[in-house]
Amino acid sequence: MSESPFPISSELRDDESGLGFCLRSVAMNGGRLSALHRLLGIGASERLKSVHAPRLAQWFGVDKARLAHRLPATLPRSMGARRACYGHLFRQPGVLRTNQPQVCPQCVFEKGYLLDAWDLTLSTCCLEHGLSLTGICPQCQAVIKWDRKGVQWGGCRHHLGCTDNAVLATPELLYAQRILQASLRSEPCSGLAEDTGVPRWLTGLSLDGWMQVFYAFGLLPSSWSPLCPRELSRCLAPAAAQEVVRRALGRLQAFTARAEDEGAWASLVARAPLVSLMTCPTGCQDEAVGRQLFQRVFGQKEMDLLVRGYPELGQLDLFEGAAT
Repeated sequence: MSESPFPISSELRDDESGLGFCLRSVAMNGGRLSALHRLLGIGASERLKSVHAPRLAQWFGVDKARLAHRLPATLPRSMGARRACYGHLFRQPGVLRTNQPQVCPQCVFEKGYLLDAWDLTLSTCCLEHGLSLTGICPQCQAVIKWDRKGVQWGGCRHHLGCTDNAVLATPELLYAQRILQASLRSEPCSGLAEDTGVPRWLTGLSLDGWMQVFYAFGLLPSSWSPLCPRELSRCLAPAAAQEVVRRALGRLQAFTARAEDEGAWASLVARAPLVSLMTCPTGCQDEAVGRQLFQRVFGQKEMDLLVRGYPELGQLDLFEGAAT
């Protein structure tokens, strides 16, 4: 049984979540994700990953390479980045929603599948409908889990396509979502950055680089708030992610307008994500952009102290004299 395709197969859509496809496909055959775990011989708490793609693709009748591309892969610690998915590298496991799914109620009702962009922890809204994504049932507020009887249903047995309690996304969330989705699809976003009011030289960032910048500018709720290291490694609940992104965009826009005030933003920006951006880059310009941001936020003295701890950061800044 475990080596035979499921009776009903479905097409893997170009913008579909890999985990969402597995949920949709097994549900069409009367099962749940927990049934796939048993067939694969993995524990209930283990997540479906790209290494499982060959068997899953055989069962569901899809191309294994396409499915593997859409499922998270765990990387060796020596590589720095901890995860790979959708053709991108990610520094922390928590930036992917492998255990806390979120949905757009209107999309669930109209499309019947989950979008790939929703797998990013800092994805916060649906660009098509202008709604904030939610991780709870719109009818009873029960937390939505991956292991449920279908894409459109919660474990509470309520239909997730109810839009009665849907919340409109703020302009900040929509701006950030456009940037993240363009980066996810490897599309240029220099025009988006300019329209959004954030520094144009940030557009060289990788997808994970953008998220690190959003974490840096949005994690601290107020001046000099303490940052728990766990905040960077865990997956934020959708509502918490929205607060982080909303603060980040507002602060980035204000920072752009007053970027010459070196050190003025030190109390509102978290250092750890910017240090990670420099010391563990996932894109060719992450380090240079991180250096510019760190120096402008914390000042040259703090940058010099950081370089003493990370000698590799003493190299010439690619953006020196060019950033505006």
